[in-house]
Amino acid sequence: MSGIKNINHSVPILRHTLLFLTGIAISDLLPVGNKLLIIISISFLFLALILKSSKRASWQKIYSIIICFLFISSGAAYTKTYNNTKFNQAIPTSGFYSGRINEMSPASNNREKLIMQLKSATTDTSEVFVNEKIVMYVPDSILETDIIPGDYIGFKGKLHLIESSNNPGDFNYQKYMNHKGIRYQSYIFNLPYHINSQNISIKTFAVNIRSKLLDAYREAGIDGREFAVLSALTLGEKNFIDNELKQQFSNSGAMHVLAVSGLHVGILFFVFSFLLKPLDRTRKTKNIKVLLLITLLWSYALITGMSPSVLRATTMFSFLVIGQNLNRHTNIYNTLALSAFMLMLINPDIIYEVGFQLSYTAVLSIVFFQPKIANWFSFNNRIANSIWGLFAVSLSAQIGTLPFSLFYFHQFPVYFWVSNFIVIPAATILLYGSILFFIMMPFSVLNNLIGNGLSAVAKTMNIFITKIDNLPGAVISDIWITQTTVIICYAIIFVLGLLCLSRKYKYFMVLISLFLILFIKHTAHSYQIHNQNYIVFYNHYNENLLSIINGRNHYYFNQSDTLSTYSKRILNNSRGYFHTKQPVFLPRDTIINDNLYRTNEHIFFKNMHVQITKNFSGSENINDIPAHLTWKTKMSEIYVNKKEKISLLAIKNNKMSYFRQDLKNDNAPIKTDQRAIIVEAW
Repeated sequence: MSGIKNINHSVPILRHTLLFLTGIAISDLLPVGNKLLIIISISFLFLALILKSSKRASWQKIYSIIICFLFISSGAAYTKTYNNTKFNQAIPTSGFYSGRINEMSPASNNREKLIMQLKSATTDTSEVFVNEKIVMYVPDSILETDIIPGDYIGFKGKLHLIESSNNPGDFNYQKYMNHKGIRYQSYIFNLPYHINSQNISIKTFAVNIRSKLLDAYREAGIDGREFAVLSALTLGEKNFIDNELKQQFSNSGAMHVLAVSGLHVGILFFVFSFLLKPLDRTRKTKNIKVLLLITLLWSYALITGMSPSVLRATTMFSFLVIGQNLNRHTNIYNTLALSAFMLMLINPDIIYEVGFQLSYTAVLSIVFFQPKIANWFSFNNRIANSIWGLFAVSLSAQIGTLPFSLFYFHQFPVYFWVSNFIVIPAATILLYGSILFFIMMPFSVLNNLIGNGLSAVAKTMNIFITKIDNLPGAVISDIWITQTTVIICYAIIFVLGLLCLSRKYKYFMVLISLFLILFIKHTAHSYQIHNQNYIVFYNHYNENLLSIINGRNHYYFNQSDTLSTYSKRILNNSRGYFHTKQPVFLPRDTIINDNLYRTNEHIFFKNMHVQITKNFSGSENINDIPAHLTWKTKMSEIYVNKKEKISLLAIKNNKMSYFRQDLKNDNAPIKTDQRAIIVEAW
């Protein structure tokens, strides 16, 4: 058998995991509740049990279809049930709160960010016992206290629902935090009360161990960017990396090395497997090897703070350890799928984490494509073969992660293959050097010597990354693709894999068809962009900002002389969302063309007239033309004449849809303090 039939036969766990994942992904789109979905799933299960005993070929085909629907409906039912229990308790939004600190990390504006497991909320009239995580922002002077993760603290304040800005192209922070089980945040201006230091969980115990190991780096004289890279690469602490260094690693295609994940756990896995190879002789010693490997991997997860990425990677490699050492015939795809299935059972929202998506697509792509690419060339020289093998790994990982990388990061690092020749060996040296460093902590002289070596390797790696970033054409930026394009791209990769397996003509034709669909979609999208005409009023908390979108041309207006960092980010995201050129300021008394000009505090675009004013009552007689807008900048309000004749749109969850609020009352303002408002010009 070959192609899809071979996949169905050899990797059933992978198939069922993908179906379960599909159910999770579409659960929000289904108009039915979890109870009905559970009934549907049970019905599919009974049908499957009845059909399984039949020997007729036709019934077996129906049985296979029923199994597919069973896993999809089960995934959807499980996700809806999980989400229904996530935020099922009302919490007072003002009062005295107490709970346990789970994590501490630096935040901007001289503040520290705490993740707190809330235990109780007390008001003047009642006390509510809760179990929900919140985000707290406190003065960074908390670092001078003896409060550490695991401690119980209390504070008096208010809880605010986490909300997204709902500006075009902005990151959906609310959705991101809700998937992490957090819906509230609080800003505290005084230090919280330190209640006690009891009941430290495994998570907080791990965080505290990591803090002590970071202090050991500092005591050895490792500082600056070397400390930032070393702490991120070996211990998973990325808060010390400045934005410039982070951008350099991203532009060179080496960002993955700064996040403890599959690469790091994989390096440890392969070397520990090699060191423990003598235990493969008997069944009993092989079982001991499995226990030792899993213990070593989870010990590393512990000292790196048990972040989601390292937990994900450790779970994945733990299943690989069990599969490879206890059953020689275990298919690696089934093993990977089983680890992903277990993670989805623990938290179905994990499928929305970028790390989860990149980790599994990278590993699956390496497992499938790397042997095939490595076989393209063979060298008599061992070093040349090693270099080619490393290139094959880099290229394979890039094939699998490319669609997601373009979708999330909007750029392609051209010299990723060069940087991986540097960062992967350097990461290996730093990982094993750091283990030796921590083992030798009691011996200060030798420990400092190892620390100097680690610092030198990290510095050399930083220099090479900077040089790669400075190469001409190092990065292709401003690549903005849609979710539909991502799906089509992964369909292309899947069919390309089938073509590698069977080399059948039908797969070649499917591949050509997918490329044709992608071309048609791109052409239609380009036509739509060329004909777009919008006025965008942004949701901005401290500055008035407006954009004029005319095809690919992008102009903006603000009332201050300079743009804040946040305003620059809003405009850059909007540029990507509408696929425009770099935004250009629209100065006073300027005529761009017949369709766009500005005079004093009036902007004329197409048939639209925007009057900019600080004060407007809403009851004044405004111009009778249907396309007259009055922008009250003092209150971030828009007054629209003849609303029913104007296409008003708004951004919600990064999607543009028609805005229906108060369309019949011209005197009622439209506020921009919750979402961006977009007016379509014609």
